[in-house]
Amino acid sequence: MIVSVLVAISGYSGPEKESYSMINHFISELGHNKHSPTAPVFNNGLIASSLLLTLFGWGFGQTFSGWSRYVVLLLGLGAGIFCGLVGIFPVGNLQTHIFVAMAFFQTALVLVFFCTGLTFFSKMSPLPKWTVIPGIITGLIFGAFILSPTDLVRAWIKDPESFVRPIYWEQCMLEWACFFSIIGWILMVAVLTIRRTKTMQAA
Repeated sequence: MIVSVLVAISGYSGPEKESYSMINHFISELGHNKHSPTAPVFNNGLIASSLLLTLFGWGFGQTFSGWSRYVVLLLGLGAGIFCGLVGIFPVGNLQTHIFVAMAFFQTALVLVFFCTGLTFFSKMSPLPKWTVIPGIITGLIFGAFILSPTDLVRAWIKDPESFVRPIYWEQCMLEWACFFSIIGWILMVAVLTIRRTKTMQAA
């Protein structure tokens, strides 16, 4: 996912022939086929990443027990599926794209909050207690993005070609914060899960 994003950024050219900026462009704009010759790299990268994310959700879910296992499995699979749909329905198909993109963010948010809450309140979580802190930070970033004001977004959706883009767009920056935080959370969880599995096998 990171590789596809970096490649797409390097080839992006927006409606005003502007280069890409994380402070006033949404991540999904990297997949706009009309504006970027590298858009297929981004969209296909998301689809490929969704397969890896689905495998992650399946493997991570197996480390839980009881009813929590099925919740984590369902949320992990859901996040992977919606991630792939974001690539299948790029930003040029704006209405459908926004629906699947928000479904991904909301599913990922619930996954992080559920695992964080389970780690804090229960002994059923395979994660150590300190992971509550990055979990809360990630959840708060996602929550801030989902609940942030949407007036500018509605104006952009209504007429994206003539929309005057602000120099600093809060929602764009929050979306990028979501991207980096969820990637960091997944990497953290993956490393901890692998270490825990190796320790259990050695024992």
